[in-house]
Amino acid sequence: MASVTKYVMNSPTDIVTDMLQGFVVANPSLRLYPDQKVVLSHPLPQSRVRILSGGGSGHEPFAAGYVGDGMLSGAVAGNIFTSPPSASIEAALEALSKDNSAGVLVVVANYTGDVLNFGIACERVKAQGHKVESVVVGEDIALLDTDRTSIAGRRGMCGIVLVIKIAGAMAAESISVENIAKECKEVSSSMSTLGVCLSACSMPGSGPMFTLETDQMDLGLGIHGEAGICRTKLESASAVVQTLLDKISRSLDLKENRSVVVLVNNLGTLTQLEMGVVQKEIAEYFDRQHISIARLYSSSFMTSLDMKGFQVCVLRLDNPKWVKWLDGDTVASGWPRSTRGVKEEHESLVLSGAKSFEQIYEENKTEWNSIKTHQRDLVAQCLRVAAECVSSQEDELNRLDQTCGDGDCGSTLKRLAQVVLELLSGSGPQSEAYTSSPVTILKFLEYSAQTRMGGTSGALYSLFFLAAASHVQKNRKNWNWAEAFVTGVEGVLRFSAARKGDRTMLDVLIECKENLEQIPKDGKLVLSKDALTRIQTNVTRACEDTRTMTPRAGRASNVDASLIHNVDAGAYGAQVWITAIIDELLKRFNS
Repeated sequence: MASVTKYVMNSPTDIVTDMLQGFVVANPSLRLYPDQKVVLSHPLPQSRVRILSGGGSGHEPFAAGYVGDGMLSGAVAGNIFTSPPSASIEAALEALSKDNSAGVLVVVANYTGDVLNFGIACERVKAQGHKVESVVVGEDIALLDTDRTSIAGRRGMCGIVLVIKIAGAMAAESISVENIAKECKEVSSSMSTLGVCLSACSMPGSGPMFTLETDQMDLGLGIHGEAGICRTKLESASAVVQTLLDKISRSLDLKENRSVVVLVNNLGTLTQLEMGVVQKEIAEYFDRQHISIARLYSSSFMTSLDMKGFQVCVLRLDNPKWVKWLDGDTVASGWPRSTRGVKEEHESLVLSGAKSFEQIYEENKTEWNSIKTHQRDLVAQCLRVAAECVSSQEDELNRLDQTCGDGDCGSTLKRLAQVVLELLSGSGPQSEAYTSSPVTILKFLEYSAQTRMGGTSGALYSLFFLAAASHVQKNRKNWNWAEAFVTGVEGVLRFSAARKGDRTMLDVLIECKENLEQIPKDGKLVLSKDALTRIQTNVTRACEDTRTMTPRAGRASNVDASLIHNVDAGAYGAQVWITAIIDELLKRFNS
């Protein structure tokens, strides 16, 4: 069994907030809003576009390290390798949109959780009348020359830093948000990234995410601790760089006499000795190809905790202005040759926009509580057993998630489960109010999923409960829980590219949905004992089927398939709570 990697920290739970607090101490021109894990530039740029980015932590200096005049106006941090919840992103967007007619550009790395959570927040803020444009950056070419595809598209890697730098310089020239977004999309489509590692990273409090032999390396890895697309024998620096740049050059169709910008990204613990060797090999490679390097940046731009490896991002210079914008001044600490901010007095830091559920409930309680349920005790008990079962499976879910994800599926689901258990264990007016109506229950679950879970699963469950709540509210005189479940899954499918057979939680959710749709209605849907037993059996089978599926969505789609031997963690998590609820319902037939 691998030993636990040692970290300098107080606790894994507080490490992200502690890091951000320390970061703003060293960068006093920034402001931290710890409840939302939001860092904003201070003062905010006036009369020009403001730029927001972010994602999971563990990639430092991305994204807070790029906040400062000339780059980002704000950054939102999630937990380690976990997309920030949409509520935190929305709060940051509202702060950047305030008194700002120029608009906000949101730059997002192409990972499902980030795309979903940033997308949800953007839609909400745009609905308030604010001007918001977004750019999704995906430049990874790990799947090049393989027979594998991912419906999620190319992963976002360190190239997003070049996009942010160019966007920041354009904003400083008072260029419109529409034109900046258009240019950033051109930049994203003109670059490619590929990387290699010699050892895996370790989550705080855990051991390595995967193991490599002393004579092995992983090619085409991601930035969330996942293994690469191909495991090979360790080669010389010259051979490794040639392998990477041959693929990159082919993807960009690089010809003689072209110019490029190169960004060499230290993934965490590669020494400066090794980084220097890599830089030398890159320069010699392009010299042999008669390709000019206009700029070469080498640093830790977007890390993967303590991973020992590097990525190379090459930007084909299709527009000479890109170099001018890359050379533009910035005070962001993470960009090479940046300057520090000036210390200023700190004012009370409160972000508007991040409402508590209590506030949201007070604003909507008349409409939400207009639908009563005569099955309150049964609903509460079903929620309780579902939450208890999910909590008890935390370690197993994390274990299933380690090979092809970031090893936190169980911890993420438990955060939602604990909120439910806390609510149900309460005896005050709040507990009674929040469980008095089906819509209120579903809205509470949606709010908790988006604020407590984070990541892809948080966004997907948030969409599930949101769609189910909307269905119940719309059909207040003629609805049932089965139809609400079906509509909830349909709500997820409107945003997620994954479908049945792609090895995700949707394999289980869709199976349950299809089983519910097959039950004869006859004017009134009745869940019989036989129907419930059949659904439970089929849902369990659907989860087990993911064991042999080739992943086509999520992080697993970019991992060497030979390393995946277990059922999908998200599918197993969904099966756990669905079968727990069915077990509780079956007790009613047997009693």
